[in-house]
Amino acid sequence: MIDVIIPTRNRTNSLKKVLPTYLRQKYLNKIIIIDDASDENNRRELENLLKIDNRIIYKRFEKQIFLPQARNEGINLSTAEYIFMGEDDVYLEDNHLEILVDLMNKYNADLIAGRRIYIKENQNFEEAKKEADKDKRPIFTRFPLEGYFERYFEEEILDPLFLHSNVLVKRKVYENVLYDPWYRGNSFREDLDFFLRVSELGFKMVLTNKTSCFHIKDSINKKGGARMKRLIYEYYVWKNTFYCFYKNRRILRKKLKIKFPLLHAFLSLILRYPYALYRRIIWKIHQRKNY
Repeated sequence: MIDVIIPTRNRTNSLKKVLPTYLRQKYLNKIIIIDDASDENNRRELENLLKIDNRIIYKRFEKQIFLPQARNEGINLSTAEYIFMGEDDVYLEDNHLEILVDLMNKYNADLIAGRRIYIKENQNFEEAKKEADKDKRPIFTRFPLEGYFERYFEEEILDPLFLHSNVLVKRKVYENVLYDPWYRGNSFREDLDFFLRVSELGFKMVLTNKTSCFHIKDSINKKGGARMKRLIYEYYVWKNTFYCFYKNRRILRKKLKIKFPLLHAFLSLILRYPYALYRRIIWKIHQRKNY
């Protein structure tokens, strides 16, 4: 019923940690691992994963194709009615996919995602969730235009501005919209680009608090295409943001009421840095004072 796609590049250690949480999911058809030109040591370890379970499918690319195209290649290999976009450093709660399917049917939605909570090396799911629940600020910010899906919310959000990357999608959506392979480097904004185009076509999205996935934030998660030198990373942040806002200027004006998309992109980039400082430092001090 559900195919899971997991692109990976040189992060076999984290993939081996999270993979059992995917294999335990109800409704699982197969797990499609797309190896985006990992080195030889990682390649051999990835090939060994095929011995764990016959539902695991592995496809390797000798030359790096980057995340959006890797996702598209997984979609091309998929045959199930539903597709879940996984990651090599993201755990799933038990029954995560079952809960998403049930709520997707309840709301007659086309795409659905749960919370996406950061989990530290020394935490379990409950501890990570408890820490995340302290943050009750709005999930979406206009400046910068970003979503913080670890934050607490009480009820399902119907027609959210956008979702995060670990989303359950009906096949018919991908028959109309794929990920844009133009996004390279850190692939920043490629998810926003995808969800804006999905929204423009009228597909229904839902964000639920009934289940969560957990993004590893520890010492093993330090390799791969997204772990580039900081200046290069920020270069792609700026390049991809301007591209995304210009490309999707029509839907940004229509859905988000952004009159001047390129100006909004520039202000979002400028304000991204003080907001990150506030979010990571000042907010943590505030939390300690109140808890």
